[in-house]
Amino acid sequence: MATAKKNTVETVAETFEVAFRDVTFTVYRDPMEWDYDAMDNLNDSKIGPALASILGASQFAKFKSLRPKAREAVELLNTIAENAGAGDSGN
Repeated sequence: MATAKKNTVETVAETFEVAFRDVTFTVYRDPMEWDYDAMDNLNDSKIGPALASILGASQFAKFKSLRPKAREAVELLNTIAENAGAGDSGN
């Protein structure tokens, strides 16, 4: 007896890389692929939690290990937002 196979399409979300100091982070280009909490954190101007939600746990841990200044965190978030087509984060 033959088993029918379903056709499946796998969508791979597009990403981009953003450099900070000597480290490169990979981020989803489409904000709809970001963790849901990212939008709430961005709306509440919570820069650290927003970056944590966008970068994911391991990349955010690496970012924090670099001991960035607040200004640098805002600049990274703005760079991510610009590359994701979301514009300036407002900070």
